[in-house]
Amino acid sequence: MRVSVFLFVAAGLLAMKLIGENGAGDIFQAPAALEPYEGTSVVLDGDTLRVDGTKIRLMWVDACEMGQPATAGYTKFDCGQWAKDKLIQIINGQRVRCRPQGAGYYQRILATCETASGVDLSSALLSTGTAFLYGANKAPVIYLDAERAARQRAGGVHGFSDLMHPKEFRQLTKGRS
Repeated sequence: MRVSVFLFVAAGLLAMKLIGENGAGDIFQAPAALEPYEGTSVVLDGDTLRVDGTKIRLMWVDACEMGQPATAGYTKFDCGQWAKDKLIQIINGQRVRCRPQGAGYYQRILATCETASGVDLSSALLSTGTAFLYGANKAPVIYLDAERAARQRAGGVHGFSDLMHPKEFRQLTKGRS
């Protein structure tokens, strides 16, 4: 079955190259029939983890990049490491279950994931201000509301004084989006 998923992802990546962006960045919608990934996770950064040996990019969020500088008050820090640490805290050693939704750039599975206790990782990252909303024109209302609440509180990334949006930071430092 994993070979089938790989072939499906490869076909999706090819289709994205031929068709172009669909208005939601690198999101390619997949049939809901893909098998979920479940198990312990390794957090790779603020919006990417490895589950069951597969690299998974969390849908609807865009967290700071590793090495991306930020300032809160008078304290300068690595916002990407901060986001990674927050995701580790949210998961808190629990098993996670990820439901693939499609494929993104860099050959990553795009998925919605939740902890064994039912915490939706993308919603938690958005509501705590740990990440920005990604794909707002297609995002379910739960994610729109979660980010809106964090913005209103000026929580996390919405309250840092000199933070560049992760997409802008990627373009500036790596020439990619």
